[in-house]
Amino acid sequence: YYIGSKYARLRFGVGNDFMKGRQADYVLSDWTSDEQADLQERIEHAQKMILAFGTIGLTQTMSNFNGK
Repeated sequence: YYIGSKYARLRFGVGNDFMKGRQADYVLSDWTSDEQADLQERIEHAQKMILAFGTIGLTQTMSNFNGK
């Protein structure tokens, strides 16, 4: 994705398991045991995305990782 027309960005979402209007409470709350257990895998996935972005470019990285 591009911010404006000059800067590419990589997104790492926080999910949507919160009540409407309570996003800040969700994002700032303690992690559940399931979230904590998944953290290492998610960090490794983000590292792979960053490496791909730097080596194969934005378009191919988006193709490889979006929707996964």
